[in-house]
Amino acid sequence: IPAAISNLTKLLFLLLNRNELTGVVPHELSMIPSLLILLIDQNQISGLGKSAIGSDYIAEFCELTPNLGKWGSVFISDCGEPLFELECTCCTECCQTGQICNDGSKFLANHDLIWEHNYDRIKYVF
Repeated sequence: IPAAISNLTKLLFLLLNRNELTGVVPHELSMIPSLLILLIDQNQISGLGKSAIGSDYIAEFCELTPNLGKWGSVFISDCGEPLFELECTCCTECCQTGQICNDGSKFLANHDLIWEHNYDRIKYVF
């Protein structure tokens, strides 16, 4: 996912799911002020992690996205026990160690049709 997407400051929906993407989620995505829906499920994305200078991107992401978890949104990561891969204070659900987050498991984002095939448009701009 190119970090330059963050230059699209009026971007509302970013649907990148089911694209066989790899790599990490750039922390710049947390800086898009108008972003309401971000779907990155069913890819091989490894997460936000830490930068080379030690900055904790996931903490920054949680801090910069205060609406995460509101309005029924779901944010899932590898933060489950016993050997969580990252600490995530704003995650609504956590994968357990060794569990693939997008494997058709019990997570809401994998089974609720509003997440995968249908969501209500909350804003129209023409």
